[in-house]
Parts: sequence; C-alpha cells; structure tokens
Amino acid sequence: MALRQFDIVRVTRKTRAKFKDLEKALKDDVYMITSMYTPSTTWKSFGVPTTKLFLIDKNNKKFFTTDTCVERVCNLYDYAIDPSLYSDWIQSKKKWMEEEYVPVMVQHKYNNAGFPMIASRDNQAYLVKPIHNENNFWINVSQIHDDDIKLFTTSSFPVDREKKDMPAEAVTVRVPLWFAKGKGLFD
Repeated sequence: MALRQFDIVRVTRKTRAKFKDLEKALKDDVYMITSMYTPSTTWKSFGVPTTKLFLIDKNNKKFFTTDTCVERVCNLYDYAIDPSLYSDWIQSKKKWMEEEYVPVMVQHKYNNAGFPMIASRDNQAYLVKPIHNENNFWINVSQIHDDDIKLFTTSSFPVDREKKDMPAEAVTVRVPLWFAKGKGLFD
C-alpha cells in the first residue's frame, strides 16, 4: 500500500540517506508522516527514485527517512484506529501545524451558477485569489490547518447569479510555509 500524509509508520531499518538539519528516524520507533517528496531524475542508471519522508514523533520532534525503511501501521484518519492512539497523534499533528503553518488571506470567487466559491468536483480543492494580486490558484483542503477547514469551505455570502466569476468572501487560512511561498504569497 502506498504511503500517504498522516500515516503512522514504524521504522524497520535506519536509512542510508542524508538530509541536512534533521535527524534520521530510529529503528523500531513509531512516527507520523507530515510530508513526503520523490525527487525527479532523468538518469536511467539510478532506477526508481526513493521517496523521502518527513516525520514527527509524539513529542513533535522532526525526523526523516525513506519509504523503503518503514512499514505502515495505519493512517491517522482510519476508522479502525485505537481512540487513545488517535488522541495522542492528533495532538502532535495540531502542535506541528501551529509551528509550521502561516496565515494567508485569500478570496473566493463566484462560480458560473452564482455560488460564492468554486470547488473541484470532489469538493477537496477550491479556487482562490490572493488579496494582493490576480493570480488564481487551487488550495486542497489537505493543505489547510484543521481548525480552518470549516471556515474555508463554507460561505456566509448568498447565491447571486449576476456575480459570475467576481470576487466573493475573503478568508484567512493557515497553510504550510512552503505552500505559501510557492504560490507567491511570501517573498
């Protein structure tokens, strides 16, 4: 099974990979994946690139490893997760979000039917516009702080068919710093 963000994993062996500023995850310890990336490479001699995992422990200390060095225990949002395990990890996740996420102000847009926000078909991503420029972009709810999702995905504005594609409600949400920088919200 493929690894996902907020999977709880057990480290089966110590990685050989190097990463500046972070400690390697320790064998037999349990962590939660906060993010991951797979570097792209065009060199055929390297074979399949290894996915790098960024982890936190229950004390919110940051570590890293690779996907080949872990086994998935469960996902934080699995239905069968033990309630005590869930409460421990959700507290760690919230603490991590408080440290890593930054507030940004964005504005929803009216869709073609006059609804005050434009959502993807699965309602997991929303088209927004930053307050300071005209570059629209999509924000997936997985990139929004847990405490801000309800505010972000609901609107107090009424449906108005005459406001098609016009700016709607402005909201402040917290997103990861790397995401905000990538969208040009920070220098």
